[in-house]
Amino acid sequence: MTVTSFLSRVIGFADTGQCSHAGFNPPGEGALIGAQGSLLGLGTDIGGSVRLPPAHNGVCGFKCTPQRNTFEEVTLPRHGVMRGMGPAKNAAGPISRYVDDLVLVMKAWWADRKGLIHKVDPAIPHLPFRDHVYNDDKKLRIGYYLSDDLFPTSAPVKRAILEAVELLKQRGHTVVEFKPKHTRELMLLYGSHFTADGMKDFFSQLQGEPPLKQYALMKFICSLPGFVRDSLSSPSLHCWLDWSTTIESEHSAFRSIDSQPILG
Repeated sequence: MTVTSFLSRVIGFADTGQCSHAGFNPPGEGALIGAQGSLLGLGTDIGGSVRLPPAHNGVCGFKCTPQRNTFEEVTLPRHGVMRGMGPAKNAAGPISRYVDDLVLVMKAWWADRKGLIHKVDPAIPHLPFRDHVYNDDKKLRIGYYLSDDLFPTSAPVKRAILEAVELLKQRGHTVVEFKPKHTRELMLLYGSHFTADGMKDFFSQLQGEPPLKQYALMKFICSLPGFVRDSLSSPSLHCWLDWSTTIESEHSAFRSIDSQPILG
């Protein structure tokens, strides 16, 4: 099982200073393309699965608007994995080394000249790739932040963000720093949603693998009788969030010591 971290936490693999880190799922896709072992990857994305692997490996990924691409005939990794996730819209997108490659994929994906995709999936709009929108030189107003006051940002990530800010300014765009609000409250709401079924569906997907240690407390609370669990749910969520923040702080500090290239 993997989590979003610079340090790859994949059962059966060790962390070394020379390896490339998958970052999230699709597992290894960003690392493989970053190592020039593949020209193109395709994945699905709700919370970052197509965007985080490229961010961790110096390549490009694109998540389009949900329901822009059809999910007909898309094979899910496990039966029922999308059960109950109606409000969390999934989207399919490509990963490659260059933005031009992503554009080429999306043009081919949306070039439904005979309306075949719409016949298979009526929810998909009749909207081809619009070159005039993509090539428009209109200046944009873009927001960014360096910290959410909950999970720490490592020095290399801050540097990358500031470099991107300067490049955008050089292109004439307006770049505005902002501060995310209510991060802790939002994470606690996420935790409540995540554990609403007692985490039964979550742990069933592990198929016998041991959970990561930051989930041990949550698993224990969820195994208790309902009347006990209800009285402990809020404190346990706070403990889980504090523990997760501590783990990410340690990894952030580790990566801040020396930002040597992962590949090279």
